[in-house]
Amino acid sequence: MKTSTYQTSDFNLAISLLTFNQQLVELNRSNPKRIEFCFKDTVELHQLIDLYWSRKLSVLPQDFYNAQKELKNRMYQGK
Repeated sequence: MKTSTYQTSDFNLAISLLTFNQQLVELNRSNPKRIEFCFKDTVELHQLIDLYWSRKLSVLPQDFYNAQKELKNRMYQGK
């Protein structure tokens, strides 16, 4: 059974989702000019995305920074 995913190439959205412990399933590198961040598709994920785009999502700066480091590590690991 294949897991349904939500894909985005928005780096800051991906960091924000990681900050809230959303499951990053894979990094899709099929397009050489951009990486698609694939998250497990859940109701909570879509709620966070709505809050992000409505500018109502608040994150702690240190948590955001740590998630950014984690995501960059995963991005450069696959090169």
